[in-house]
Amino acid sequence: MSSEVNIEELSEKLIAYFESGEIDNVKAILESMDISYIPDLLKRLDPQFRPLIAHFLSNESISKFIDKLEDEILLDFVKGIPPSRLVRIASELPADELADLLIKLPPSTKRLLYRELPYWKIEEVKPLLEYPPETAGGLMTNQIPIFHKDRKVGEALEEFTLTLKFHRYDTSNYLYVVDGKGDFLGWAKVTEAITVPRNKTLNEVIKKPPTVLPDTDQEEVAKLVARYDLEEIPVVDKKGRLLGAITSDDVIDVIISEASEDIIKFGGTVELEHSYLVAKISDLIKSRAIWIILLYILESLTANVLKFFEGELTKVVALSFFIPLLIDSGGNVGSQSATLVIRALALGELTTKDFIKVLFRESLTALGLGALLSPIAFGIAYTVSWDVRISVVVALSIIAVVFLSSLTGGFLPFLARALKLDPAIISAPLITTLSDILGLTLYFVLAMLVLGL
Repeated sequence: MSSEVNIEELSEKLIAYFESGEIDNVKAILESMDISYIPDLLKRLDPQFRPLIAHFLSNESISKFIDKLEDEILLDFVKGIPPSRLVRIASELPADELADLLIKLPPSTKRLLYRELPYWKIEEVKPLLEYPPETAGGLMTNQIPIFHKDRKVGEALEEFTLTLKFHRYDTSNYLYVVDGKGDFLGWAKVTEAITVPRNKTLNEVIKKPPTVLPDTDQEEVAKLVARYDLEEIPVVDKKGRLLGAITSDDVIDVIISEASEDIIKFGGTVELEHSYLVAKISDLIKSRAIWIILLYILESLTANVLKFFEGELTKVVALSFFIPLLIDSGGNVGSQSATLVIRALALGELTTKDFIKVLFRESLTALGLGALLSPIAFGIAYTVSWDVRISVVVALSIIAVVFLSSLTGGFLPFLARALKLDPAIISAPLITTLSDILGLTLYFVLAMLVLGL
């Protein structure tokens, strides 16, 4: 049984137990659950039951997921946490997670935490709140092991180990090394530092990794981490001063988020503010209506194409039999091309300078696909129409439609990039619609030439 089915069943049981007052059963279910499933469980519970869940979880358990809850779910959940307890939970959160939590909380709760949290905790988190959440500055933590370049390796490791015991670091993979002005010089991996002579200075053992500025978009951060196979990445200001670091768990969250966003865009919808189960029906309609309306208006051009060639259709009715096959094939090929190009642009495998190369490769690929499809199209057309000339029209049209659709799918992502837009906004429905219009026009033009209409 999948975890999704289990969560659904558990949520139904919890609702039933809450309604019947069987609190012991509620406690038993929550105590047996893996904490990582609690956010999914909260999504499936009615709003009035979400605050009750907090009563059955420890502070340590809540701290593992509270900053990752969606806004609406978080607002319901914290209603079940007394102010003094919420302060204790917040004080144990790493600085970057506390910053994420503060951004989502309502003003009254935010003021409470600012007033009640220790001064040093507020000072830790203040710099992180200066940056938008989807930038390197918004993702970073400033609780990292920082040492002066002249410190001995042995001394640095001793201080690092002692501080780590008190959970004052949010990351423990590297020793970050700076000069007297706070400029980032490099880092030493802890597992490597313990193997070098203790009397060496940190400046002698460091390596210089890639860095990012605090206003760098999170997608660019994820690309850098993937390209250089990093466990974390330093964040520096324009002068090179070390501000903090972004850890791998945050990068993984970014990769998942960006991939989800691209899928949504390519499907021709707008990203929802909340998860699907939490979103209102009106939100679901809004997320899809704009593209549906625009595509419907654009698709109406196909009606104009059919009307323009009405005379030809009237003379040879059999031509209409193959319209769905041709336009669907064009849409499929165009979507395939766009998917490959968008992925390559997202991974940095392609840049706008590769535009001509991509069109050349897509041309050859399309001709190859057309050559494979053409005899199949001829055979199907002949068995339906028993007319060689119509079969030739269909066979030639499939080559032309596949060729043009492939070029369209390869071209549009580059156009979006040139216009400073996310290439993923070039959705599959848009490509299909354009392929319909172009494919129909080509089909009827070829029919006029071959059949002499």
